[in-house]
Amino acid sequence: MEKTVSGLVALLHEEADIFETLLEILRKENQALIHINVETLHRLAKEKETLSLKGRMCEETRQHLLEKMRAELHVQGDTDLNFSLLVERIPEHLRPALIQARNRLLKVAEEIVLMNCQNGALVQDSLRLIESSLNLIREATGTATYQRKGTLSQPVEIGEPVGFSAKV
Repeated sequence: MEKTVSGLVALLHEEADIFETLLEILRKENQALIHINVETLHRLAKEKETLSLKGRMCEETRQHLLEKMRAELHVQGDTDLNFSLLVERIPEHLRPALIQARNRLLKVAEEIVLMNCQNGALVQDSLRLIESSLNLIREATGTATYQRKGTLSQPVEIGEPVGFSAKV
């Protein structure tokens, strides 16, 4: 069991490393959104995708380790092996490392949620600005204008481009 718990602790630290890298990418993304740097946003999206794959692999490994621990701890039936039950059933000398790894993971996850919300708000503000600009353009092109001959042109109604919607 000690080997399984140590493996879980190491995996939680690996996931925390991945999350810390993601947090750094989100901070860079925040700056790219503020400075409207589209190239950087594309590059960061690819980096996030790569991290997502690493995270999914960790998730699968964690599920495997938890199933192994479930058997080692003789957890029967439909009882969920949650963190509290896990800490309660493992030997006492293994608890501090597991709790520390979990706390590290939770801390960085909270920071990710906050940064992601901030970036989401920036994206929403940008979309509202784009929609407002499009409305101004539509209004400007929907009114009559003078032609070279001195006559008024007919207002041109411009619809939304095919496949595009400024609304989210």
